[in-house]
Order: sequence, then C-alpha cells, then structure tokens
Amino acid sequence: MTLRPLVPGVVLTMLCLAATRAPAIDGAPVGSDACVVAAADLEAWRSRPGLVVVDTRPEPAFRSLRIPGSVHVPAFALKTKSYLRSRPLLLVDARGSNGLVAACGKLRASGFAEVGALEGGIAHWARRVGDLVGDRSNEPGLLTLPAGELVAGLPGARWLIVDTGPRDAGVERRLAGAMVRIPLDDERAFRAAVERAVRKRGRGGTVPHVVLVDAAGANSHRLRRLAGELDVPHAFVLEGGLAGYRHFVDGRDGRMATAGMGCGAARCGGR
Repeated sequence: MTLRPLVPGVVLTMLCLAATRAPAIDGAPVGSDACVVAAADLEAWRSRPGLVVVDTRPEPAFRSLRIPGSVHVPAFALKTKSYLRSRPLLLVDARGSNGLVAACGKLRASGFAEVGALEGGIAHWARRVGDLVGDRSNEPGLLTLPAGELVAGLPGARWLIVDTGPRDAGVERRLAGAMVRIPLDDERAFRAAVERAVRKRGRGGTVPHVVLVDAAGANSHRLRRLAGELDVPHAFVLEGGLAGYRHFVDGRDGRMATAGMGCGAARCGGR
C-alpha cells in the first residue's frame, strides 16, 4: 500500500479542527453527559454485575500501574470485542479525556449495552478508591497534567488554577479568568485556602478541577504531594508550570501562523 502525502488543504483543516476543538478554560461541559461517570456515581457502577473496567491507556502505563481486575484494550479496538457487548463497561484513561468520552459515545451508538467513561480517569480512582496494583512509585505521575490537556479541557471540567508563586509575580493573562494566587508559605493555610476557593467557585454542584502551578515546575514534587492531600475530587499539578503552558500555547500558535491561520480567542482554546 502506498501512503499518499497530505495535501496542504488537508493539513490546514486538521490544524483548524485541532484548534477549534479546545473549549475555553472555564467553558461549558464537553462531550456526552450521559457517558461521563461522575464521582457520585462510581460506587453504583462498581456494584454492577459483570462490570468490566477497561483501561485504554498505552500498554506500558497499564502494566506499570492499574486498577485491580481491569483489562487493557485500546479505545480504537473496543468495537471489535464482540464478547464485551453485553457487559457493562467502565472506560478509564489517565484523567478522563474528551477522547474517552467520544469513544464511549461511539460504543453506545454501535450497540454496546452499558458504557461509561470515568470522570478523572485512573487518577480519580486512585484518589477515591485507592486500590491500584503495580509500581506504586508511579502514582504521583497520575496527578501531573500536561499543558495540552489543560488547553483542550476535560469533559465537564471547570478549572480552578492555583498559582503558588509570590504575590508580586506577574499574571499569565491567558489563564487569568480561572486563576487565583495562593502563595505556598504555610502548607496548612495553603490547603485551607485552596479548599475555600473550590467551594467559592463551585456552581450548581459542579466542583472545579484544581490545577496547582508554579513558575517552571521546580516545585512539582511538593505540589503533587499537596494535590494528593487536598480534600477535593480532582486535583492536578501542571507539567512544567506556567513556563510549560506558555511553551505549549506559543508553539501551537506558531504552527498555526506558519500554516497561514490566525489563532484568536474564538478559534483556539487557552488564549
């Protein structure tokens, strides 16, 4: 089979789709609400007879750390597993991505009986249930959020981005609408302040996803520990800090400019 190179118009279309797919940082829920298994519903799902927990992450990640009894099947291959059609399926990935919700919707449309996508993914399972098997030293990595996932959003997520830098530091304007500054001076006071901010930002029962950030990721180990200690359903640490976020967004905007496309607020998320 001969692979044909993509024509320029196709490349532009793909770049445009990748840009427009990203919602605003504090935007509306994304994807099918019916597919998302929220924290409050997890126990009911765990008690369903015949439940199969399907881990769609790359196989090395699955082998390293996984939910007991879960099976590894890539999302694209699930439709070929006819023996799963009559079983309730709980899909999990690292953090509950838009792609996982989309896969859930496709499975439902193709005749799978009961399918749900776990909000927050295996990171949420580790926080709420706790029983993982494998190399537990890799567990802190579940709390690390790549900048691309912050920009693209997670299904139904409202973000509360906590800047742990000094009070006189500059503000990242592209995150200003979702950001609060809580300096990391006293850890007990810090945790209390974050939890107050979560309660304040909660709207209609929707609890924001907390993302702890520093300037360039230098405090990531400490921030991951604090994220795990917060009394909130979803808490992460931004990979590479604000510098990593700027690098991702500026690189994306540069690629759009090279392709001859602007990347304004209406076109790209995270602006």
